[in-house]
Amino acid sequence: MFISIALICKRLSGVFSYIVHGIPEDELNLLSAEFLTPSTIPQNDIIYVVDLRKNEDIIPLIRFKALITIGKPDKQLIQQCDCLLEFSETESVQDIFNAVSAAFCYYNRWDSQLQQIIKTQGSIQNLLDCSVDIFGNPIGIHNTALECIAETNVITETDDLKLYLNKSYQRADTDYLKGFLEDKDYQSSLNIKGAFFQQLGPAGNNSLVQNLFVNGEFYYRIVITERKTKLSPADAKLLEHLSEYIQILLCSYCIDELNSDTHSFALFLSNIISGKIREGAYISKKIHEHGWRSSDCYACVVFLLSSREAFTSTSDAICKQLKKLIPNSEAFKHDDRIVAVINAGQANTDLSEILQSFTPYMRDMNMRAGVSNILCDIKNLVNIYKQANIALKTGMRLWSHFWIYRFSRVAPYYVLEQSISELSVEAVCAPKIMELLRYDAIHKTEYYHTVKAYLECNLNLARTSEVLFIHRTTLLYRLERIKQIFDIDFKDPLERMYFQLSINLISYTAFEFDN
Repeated sequence: MFISIALICKRLSGVFSYIVHGIPEDELNLLSAEFLTPSTIPQNDIIYVVDLRKNEDIIPLIRFKALITIGKPDKQLIQQCDCLLEFSETESVQDIFNAVSAAFCYYNRWDSQLQQIIKTQGSIQNLLDCSVDIFGNPIGIHNTALECIAETNVITETDDLKLYLNKSYQRADTDYLKGFLEDKDYQSSLNIKGAFFQQLGPAGNNSLVQNLFVNGEFYYRIVITERKTKLSPADAKLLEHLSEYIQILLCSYCIDELNSDTHSFALFLSNIISGKIREGAYISKKIHEHGWRSSDCYACVVFLLSSREAFTSTSDAICKQLKKLIPNSEAFKHDDRIVAVINAGQANTDLSEILQSFTPYMRDMNMRAGVSNILCDIKNLVNIYKQANIALKTGMRLWSHFWIYRFSRVAPYYVLEQSISELSVEAVCAPKIMELLRYDAIHKTEYYHTVKAYLECNLNLARTSEVLFIHRTTLLYRLERIKQIFDIDFKDPLERMYFQLSINLISYTAFEFDN
């Protein structure tokens, strides 16, 4: 997971002495730590470590999001950094780097525990218990009536904490609770999105709070009471991260908030992509009733969860969260996957911006996604669904380490695979290209690779010579020999395209003649 420079400082404090230049950010935007080298191109999600005693000349004149120096940095370097942590020259570079790396490992282990609880259908209690060490304070969740939903074991140590989460205390002082529930400040705080600090309880304890909403309506509140460790804005960002996991399990405990109209629209879209509904006039009528237009442009995303068990236990909650994250969308279960249909409005909509709205959540839930192109008219719903499925299937085979696969990226490979769906590679490819390949296999010549480079360089002699590492005269001689032996002419654009397609297909399938 991403952590903040403020959290790194928190983990280093008490272990090392250092000077902070700039303001440590609370945003969770750092992914890992790396040593700075002469070839490093700084990235905003990396915190770099450099030993100025040995590498004072390798610092590039560009900005760093976060930098750690062993040794005193000059004024120019400080100005290049949003935040710089200066350590004494007496400190061990390895010790500092290991401590920073350990901070990332510490929070990543926590995030892995949260994910595992979700995947194994654990409880909200499990989520809270594994988070106590992260916040260093008791955690609890209450509903609109201040009734305890879940709490860590240490949360009722003192009476001032019982206000929110202990039922016997509520029964003993119902008048006070009634007055508190009707308090204007408390009521206004129920509308706050994101984590925030608030003084709670008779003793006025400072607490970190996060409201949880269902369909825009307040349902629950997470409360972390500052009893053992001082809380910081960086902890607020961690609470927002934890709340995403809690929201998933809470949704499964709530009455399904999907009203019948919304549910029927999701079913309607599912029936279209499965082919059960095909009548155009009826489709247009239902689309307009939902507030969309048939002429709008649409995109589709197909999500695949890591396991069937994860899909079974969390798919409903994931659909709800995706619909919340993706503007103007409808998310629903279809077969063993989750499908999101997105009304993009105009054809020139930036699809990358839409993807950014759900990518962090998708990664946290260990999902993969296939993304269609944006096509206009709702009649293309089946097409964009197929595009998204093809993108997911083909992309996972070609680039298993990716999270998101876009159809625009896999389309060329899909075209190549379709071309040999009925015929073999040898039967589809241009006969003259196959002759070249066969001739090279027998005579140990380089005519095929010469033609391949010549076409890939758009018939540019100078560039082709450079790619093949041969003299221009040698290239001209080869091309003349190719023309004489194989009667290949590159003047016809359509034939040239056929040659190029054949070469791409041979490369993609790694086709070879048997010697």
